[in-house]
Amino acid sequence: MSPLVLWNFRLFRFAALLTAPLAFALPGDAGAAECVCEAHFELREPSKGQGRPHFDPSFKPDIPVDHFTAGLGQGAGTMNGCRRQAQHRAHSCMNRIWDNRLTPDNEPGECSTSLGIHGSVPYDIKWWIERSACQGSSPIAHRHNATVSLYRRTHGGTGCGDDLRTVKSVFVHDYVVDCLAIRHREKLGVVAESQIEGVDRPGSDLAEGATTGDGSVGACKAACNLSSQCKAWTWVPPGVQGPQSRCWLKSSVPWHKVHATSTNMVSGTRQHNSE
Repeated sequence: MSPLVLWNFRLFRFAALLTAPLAFALPGDAGAAECVCEAHFELREPSKGQGRPHFDPSFKPDIPVDHFTAGLGQGAGTMNGCRRQAQHRAHSCMNRIWDNRLTPDNEPGECSTSLGIHGSVPYDIKWWIERSACQGSSPIAHRHNATVSLYRRTHGGTGCGDDLRTVKSVFVHDYVVDCLAIRHREKLGVVAESQIEGVDRPGSDLAEGATTGDGSVGACKAACNLSSQCKAWTWVPPGVQGPQSRCWLKSSVPWHKVHATSTNMVSGTRQHNSE
């Protein structure tokens, strides 16, 4: 049997949309103890049927609803009972998110902050499934049609599953993705051309920086575009690293930095596929 895929998707960090924790708290005394159940949507390979993707076990993204917390008190009774309430509300929230997949709601009633849910929730679940399934390391990234299975899952301490179990995993639905179309639409794996003033991109130099062409920013950018190895560049104005300007061509896209001498620098990227 092929291994299940549990996808850890705090992704490219496409943006840190899922980095803020989601919290679920039952009303109770301000000083009450808290119990916690983690909640996630998971994509797995289907157990049968056509379009089986044969996932690589090293590919493990998921779509976190982050975590829910429930305050012990107001009828929770025990920590286990508290967690059971947390996991029930977690699954209700995730179930509603799936039901609303074609018309996503910013905050379904089951995920309302009035119920104690706080943080980032993947309301547009259809968009998240497609981006997760089709990221560059996915075994189906370059397939037209492949089926993945969506599950909703809670885990943590006793009560985060049914009865005294610690895990509850529920099959939601099979989902067919056309990754070639999705990757084109979402421009997955593509680094866009850019040009930013006042930043440096140190490192990954293809060669020692030198004056290029007429010494202008445009000449530096053009030099990068003409080099098949260049993916980014930094132009340094005269007087910073010598009497003339210098152009540094990069083999990758280093993280940009702002420092005392970067005020008049210009850095950019050449459009390229990052995968």
